[in-house]
Order: sequence, then structure tokens, then C-alpha cells
Amino acid sequence: MGQSRAAGNQYENLLNRRFHADRPNSKWATDIFYIHTKQGVQYLSMIWELYDNSIVAYKTSTKQNINLVLDTIRLVMRKEKKRAAAELQIHSDQGFQYTWQAYFDLTKYGIILSMSRRGNGYDNAMAMYLPPQTRHSLRSQRTD
Repeated sequence: MGQSRAAGNQYENLLNRRFHADRPNSKWATDIFYIHTKQGVQYLSMIWELYDNSIVAYKTSTKQNINLVLDTIRLVMRKEKKRAAAELQIHSDQGFQYTWQAYFDLTKYGIILSMSRRGNGYDNAMAMYLPPQTRHSLRSQRTD
């Protein structure tokens, strides 16, 4: 997958605040959180399964970049044993991590990308909430 930045590209808001799926592995939401730890800032990339509102994958890093996003997606794909994710929709905001060509290349594998409208946090509300106990637990962990 290419690593170049795709200037100005975005995808339609297909999720449109419908934070539920009728079947597993059909709609996921993703976001990145900043967590301040004793070792410094830690970035947490998470993916939610909108069928049952579970967290299906997460990865932490000291670097916030496209590799963190793609590594998290690869992690859940291996876990779900899905080589090609036909008709899987992944929803994100328009953060810089989600505007790289390597992210857009996921469509080559049958993944349908959906993005929040610019500056509208409610469009990605499901993925923007990190429970306090999770945040507290991560503060005490070391980063990679």
C-alpha cells in the first residue's frame, strides 16, 4: 500500500449517525485518542463493532500516524480471520491519519470507507468516547 498523502480526498458520510449494524463485521467505527502517561503521550487507535458496541481491536503507540491506523485494522482482520472484507464499512473522522492514500487503498480489498463531515463530532460520536476506566488503565501502561 502506498504511503503518500491524498490531499483533499474524503469519503461520504455513509454511516450518517446510524450507530448500529444488523450483522457482525458490517460496520466498524474508528478513532484515535491521546492519553497522557508517565512516559509521555500515548496514542490509542480503537475499532468498535457497531453490531454489539464491542471494541474489536486497539493498538497503542508513541507515534500518531497512518501505520498506527493500518496496524489496528490488520490486527482486527487477523482476529476476525477476514482476508477480504466484502461490504465492511469503516467509519472515521477526517483526521490526518485517515487522509493518506494507504488508508484509501483499503477500498481495493472491498472495504467501504465512510467519513464524518468536517468539524462535526456528532457524526463520529460512537468512536469518540473512551470510558474512564480504560483511560485510567492505559495511563499506567508502557507504550511500545
